[in-house]
Amino acid sequence: MNIDNKNITTSTKRRSRRIKIKEKNKLNKLNEITQKIEADAEKKVIDLNKTIKSFDDFKKPEIGNLLLNIMQTGADEFKEKTGRNMTYSEMRYMFG
Repeated sequence: MNIDNKNITTSTKRRSRRIKIKEKNKLNKLNEITQKIEADAEKKVIDLNKTIKSFDDFKKPEIGNLLLNIMQTGADEFKEKTGRNMTYSEMRYMFG
């Protein structure tokens, strides 16, 4: 049984290249998802800020609940699109 080492090396290089391309595509798709969620959350927070009239409004628990709802909606969308929960660093990246 004579195995051609050149073919094995070439095949390994191709496989490695394909894996790198797939990983890069996954990362690009993940970046698109996170950027969209971040932009949606930012828009919702801006809209929420427009409804706040005074400093006392910031003290209301409803405001905190609305902010938590915005983050939870983003987390749910992330899980729906990726099939996993976001990591802490991803959450910090998207929601600050």
